Amino acid sequence: MHYHSSSVAAEQVAADVVRAGGTAHLARANLATEAGCRDLASFAAETCDRLDVLVNNTGSLVRRCPARQLEWQLMLDTFALNTFSTMMMSSLCIPLLERGEHPCIVNVTSIAVRHGAPSATIYGAAKGALDTFTRGLAKELAPTIRVNAVAPGVIDTPFHARVTTPEKMAEFKASTPLAE
Repeated sequence: MHYHSSSVAAEQVAADVVRAGGTAHLARANLATEAGCRDLASFAAETCDRLDVLVNNTGSLVRRCPARQLEWQLMLDTFALNTFSTMMMSSLCIPLLERGEHPCIVNVTSIAVRHGAPSATIYGAAKGALDTFTRGLAKELAPTIRVNAVAPGVIDTPFHARVTTPEKMAEFKASTPLAE
């Protein structure tokens, strides 16, 4: 599996936080694995005594694959990254969140949950499972911890240069209210 991270971008955000008077801690973990999730949650517990907000923004298409050619390993990899990572991080961080001030969890899903995504059906299914998990977790943790999901549409990022044709990106943009 090949996932992206940017230590340069993370360091820039950390520098911005420090310049604004905050404190920043950087950690790197492969959240597509249980060990990576446990390592990150342990780092958080060692670094702070509470969490007010947990944003689960891990995700990627991994790669396109037509439904008639599904591969078991691709399904596992896609769900591990897009679904299992959020489930595990949420579970592991509940004790820190319970000590937080107005704690909340925000899970990033996808517009693919509602619209489907040809040749990315595994991705859409993984984000759909995450949407269902979010609804159940919200009921389970209420009223102590608020849980919501955000399902953004297509965002023009370097990710799309790898997986979306320019023609398809133009079609996505044209279908938005601002056509941008």
